[in-house]
Amino acid sequence: MFIEKAKKFYPIIKYSQPNSSISTTLKSKINKRVIENLILGGDGLHNIDGSLRCSAGLWVQDENYLDYLLTAGHCYQDSPLNPSGYVDFYLQGWYSQPTYYYIGPLVYYSSVTYDYGLIRHVNTNSTLTTMIDNSDHPNLYKHLLIEEASDIDDVGVHVCKSGFQTHVVCGTVTELNVVSSYQLSNGRTFIWREMIGTDMGSIGGDSGGPVFSYSPIKLPYVSVVGISIAGDESKTKYIPLSVILRVTRLSHNLSIIVTPQ
Repeated sequence: MFIEKAKKFYPIIKYSQPNSSISTTLKSKINKRVIENLILGGDGLHNIDGSLRCSAGLWVQDENYLDYLLTAGHCYQDSPLNPSGYVDFYLQGWYSQPTYYYIGPLVYYSSVTYDYGLIRHVNTNSTLTTMIDNSDHPNLYKHLLIEEASDIDDVGVHVCKSGFQTHVVCGTVTELNVVSSYQLSNGRTFIWREMIGTDMGSIGGDSGGPVFSYSPIKLPYVSVVGISIAGDESKTKYIPLSVILRVTRLSHNLSIIVTPQ
């Protein structure tokens, strides 16, 4: 359980403060309405074949106010392309079979040096939100609300992540500025840089899901710090949002959408 797992870290929690110089946020302007197919951070993303590829990350906008779902760049691998040459992605909630609720195509991805991807949101039967899935606990913080984006620069900071396979898992930061390698089945090796290591466990399919920190007195509001990229049952590495915002500044000039208050 999210709260129970988090409590054991309470005596040593360190909180990262948001840094406006490296993170850009916008308040969500979404109107209140009844929508069934909400895209929550940590939900699953499947392709046209119905194969789970990754987890949903965060709602972002570019400088032209176009909406995207941020996820891991390597999610494109082993998926068929649509006629335009992109991989189409669909929403898959926790414990759900493939739904074919269309989100959009992965129109931009990087899987070398910095691993991230942008799914262009083009369909109205799925709705981007500023919420993170925690629905294993419907009576207490079923949805965590993204209040801000921030950066982490200390080992020992308490963090959590949400992903399709492992749901919400919490742990601590163990390494900063991590360089990691990933080898494909064809023998090609990718090198990833500027990641952060944690002791949170992951399973394939969690990649792309949001990583966040929080203050117990501010729940259900949380601060997002990155998206999961790689890991195993004992660790997870994530790419910080500050890095993604920096490397996309010239191409997209992204802003993270946060919950209005």
